[in-house]
Amino acid sequence: MQYELMVEDENLIELMKDVHTKYASENLIALIPNKLAKKYNAYCSMRIDLKMIQEYLALLNSNSSIIQSALTYSVIALYGKCFTDASTDCNAKLDKKVYENNQDFLETHDFLMDLRHKFISHRGNTYNEVGIAYLLIPKNELFSEGSIEYMNSKRKGFIKLEIDKINLLIVFLSQWLESQTEKFQHRLREQFLKQFLPFKIEKVIINDLF
Repeated sequence: MQYELMVEDENLIELMKDVHTKYASENLIALIPNKLAKKYNAYCSMRIDLKMIQEYLALLNSNSSIIQSALTYSVIALYGKCFTDASTDCNAKLDKKVYENNQDFLETHDFLMDLRHKFISHRGNTYNEVGIAYLLIPKNELFSEGSIEYMNSKRKGFIKLEIDKINLLIVFLSQWLESQTEKFQHRLREQFLKQFLPFKIEKVIINDLF
């Protein structure tokens, strides 16, 4: 086999197989090393996440509180994922400076990130989730120990105004990411060809791998 990179991740192998099945009959497929395509891959992944957010928001009119809360928490988590990085190798993430010329978008961003930080990813002081502990003493057993109970109320969805604002934000951010990925495509193509052409290209061709 010409492809020399050792790949241990089964998911990555399956992904490569999918690309091979879809394109190998009519194209040579050169796998771009992740180190070179890292930021481009991250931005493309964010665009997919934003598309999922739009689909979730469109389904938030469900009568099921379970479905509403699941979609709401997914919206918050996926949006926050675009602006955070928990890795040790400094993966690409977005900065809220992308909204610096639009105060409305910035406020909606801060609203979602506050939900992410204080409600979804970590426990914090937030009106989106409140709870109380209380002692119940039966009236006919006033000298009993009673029982300590807990009741909780948490956000299960967004109101229409919030949904409208989030949708506008996602449309703007999707368009911004699209323009950025187009720039990265040109830059990445030039870097890749400069690094691997003409005599090294065979090392990253995967057509004969499967």
